[in-house]
Amino acid sequence: MTMNRLTRLTTVTACAVFFFLSLFTSSAQAQFLGLQSEVLAETELGTTYRVYAEFASASDECIAVYSVGTSECVENDENNNCIQMGPLLLELGVTTAFFQHPAAGDMGSGINPFFFPFYPEMEYDSW
Repeated sequence: MTMNRLTRLTTVTACAVFFFLSLFTSSAQAQFLGLQSEVLAETELGTTYRVYAEFASASDECIAVYSVGTSECVENDENNNCIQMGPLLLELGVTTAFFQHPAAGDMGSGINPFFFPFYPEMEYDSW
């Protein structure tokens, strides 16, 4: 088989695989409805809140929160087209501090409830 024919065969195969995968995958966006919060506990460590993102469908999930910039352009090219958007800072203001237990994790999945009887304050970690 010649190299040219092999290249064409590889390209056709790659296109067929891409087409097949595109038929069985989708990239729909979730419809965000708002935030809900509840007081989980009030202890000598402070008040523990749980904050939940509410979506239109039970199967929707929030897997990341990030910023892509603002509508303010900070740099233009020679044709006055925007080539650099300004940053959008994500901030959270609190009147107290976040409680981080040294044996807990950064995410809820890193906290094992098995250890709550041994480290009761771990249950109130700010993850």
